[in-house]
Amino acid sequence: MMMVNKPLVLTYLYLLIYVLLSSGVILYNKWVLSPKYFNFPLPITLTMIHMGFSGAVAFFLIRVFKVQLPTLSNFVLLEISQLLWESQNSQLIHG
Repeated sequence: MMMVNKPLVLTYLYLLIYVLLSSGVILYNKWVLSPKYFNFPLPITLTMIHMGFSGAVAFFLIRVFKVQLPTLSNFVLLEISQLLWESQNSQLIHG
């Protein structure tokens, strides 16, 4: 009997969903911005709406529905990025 690596299958499933949703957004944008169909005149506003919606969905998935619990590696990466940011800013200030 063949053993199935569940985390690997979930990873590929998430990647497939991501590619499908991304393709859907691209086609939707093409339709909304097309003069033949919807003719939405503000592409930057459309992008801002997409980003706001994506942020809200991510917030609810992570904070409300607990789809992914915070891991130590996330906190370590955040700490490293903050240290790099501070060192770059201090170099710009002290020159």
